[in-house]
Amino acid sequence: RLPVSFYHNENNLPEFTDYSMEGRTYKFLREDPLYPFGYGLSYTKFEYSDLELEKEEFTPGESLKGQVTVKNTGNMAGAEVIQIYVKDMEASVRVPHHKLCGIERAFLEVQESKRIGFEIEPEIFQIICPDGRKQYEAGEFQIFVGGNQPDEYSQKLMNRKTVSVKVTLK
Repeated sequence: RLPVSFYHNENNLPEFTDYSMEGRTYKFLREDPLYPFGYGLSYTKFEYSDLELEKEEFTPGESLKGQVTVKNTGNMAGAEVIQIYVKDMEASVRVPHHKLCGIERAFLEVQESKRIGFEIEPEIFQIICPDGRKQYEAGEFQIFVGGNQPDEYSQKLMNRKTVSVKVTLK
């Protein structure tokens, strides 16, 4: 998988000295890239289903554990890089479109399904205040799991969907 985004051209990128990251990286990009962060090809196809988290509501400082089923629906055995993203749905400050919070890797034979576990660390749910402090802010978050970013462009480019579920930080 690509560890960076490839832009169509650098003309629309902000100045290098602009540290706001607005318009840069997958977290704050305003236009579709040539190839998005996490993009990659495979000789087989994978489907995701049955995303479950251990709880729907959690408190600041708690990690969140979950599981998802990954199935190799293609005609060849293959390895899949499972990407876990979080989106803050109600932040009072500017936050990324979504942010990568974990990866897992699984090798699956043809038509094999595996239940994959993961854990999201508590600091992923913190916002960064204008003064630079990190803090928890109650609200709703959406957890996405799949073989690519949860944005429409990435899903169309790779012809695969992510699965998602919403949780609430109390």
